[in-house]
Amino acid sequence: MTRTLTQQEAQLCKNWVKFFATREGYQDTDRNAGIIHEFIDRVFHGKYDYDSLTAALEANRNNLDGIGVATSAAMQAEIARRDADRKAAELAKQQGDHNNATAANFAKNYAPLGLLVNGDFPESTQDRLADFIRSKYPGQLLTNEILKDAVEGTWDSLLWFSRAPADRVFRNIVKAPRVLSEQAKIDAGMVPQRDLRSHTSDGKFNNPNDAIRDMLKKNAGENPDQSQAERVSVNTRYGKLDHGATAAIRKEFIYDRKGAIDWKATKDKRMQLAGEYELRRNRVGRFER
Repeated sequence: MTRTLTQQEAQLCKNWVKFFATREGYQDTDRNAGIIHEFIDRVFHGKYDYDSLTAALEANRNNLDGIGVATSAAMQAEIARRDADRKAAELAKQQGDHNNATAANFAKNYAPLGLLVNGDFPESTQDRLADFIRSKYPGQLLTNEILKDAVEGTWDSLLWFSRAPADRVFRNIVKAPRVLSEQAKIDAGMVPQRDLRSHTSDGKFNNPNDAIRDMLKKNAGENPDQSQAERVSVNTRYGKLDHGATAAIRKEFIYDRKGAIDWKATKDKRMQLAGEYELRRNRVGRFER
């Protein structure tokens, strides 16, 4: 600084800091004062007024404590708050522009003509629709579906300028085609039924008597493998029981290490022998009786 401020200039600077600069985040520090005074002496030749002080602040904004230089936690918090406020304002503007454009397009192309004056909703209608949307769709961006729901939800309370049926319907809105569920199609007879005379999709037939017999024997303490092994038999090519071959197969036993009959292994062995018999019989036929 080239000189000391007069009492009038000092009071001017004090008022400027109090009523203007602090609102911008400016911190009343010796460092900031030196930057401001140096700029005014150099650019404005030491002339102090609100314009020169504000110009100095704007020119040095990025280098001032509390605005551009975060030298404390409080300054950092202030900068973060201002940045958040700026982003929120930008987002609010974007949302507002979107909502205004959507509402204007809805009024122009879709809304019932009986609600419009010079192609737009009157102020009273706008207020009712806005109240409905804020209550049911808070914070959501407007869509044609939301606006249509708002009109339908406030239908009887809206100001209608025409009661003609043609003016009380939505325009250019085509109802989505109804899609029936699979069960609804079946109930309506729209799905071809499977031919019950065909057995192509039938599973393997299980004789319930065999299952009941095995269950009873198991409950009585009898081994199901033993029961199956003792029922193994073979037939001739003509479908008659081959008594000799069956008796020979049933004489086969497999024993475990303790000398007891291993009925599972015995069943498997007898089934193997029965299979070999079937192969030989079908191949040559000389084993028939």
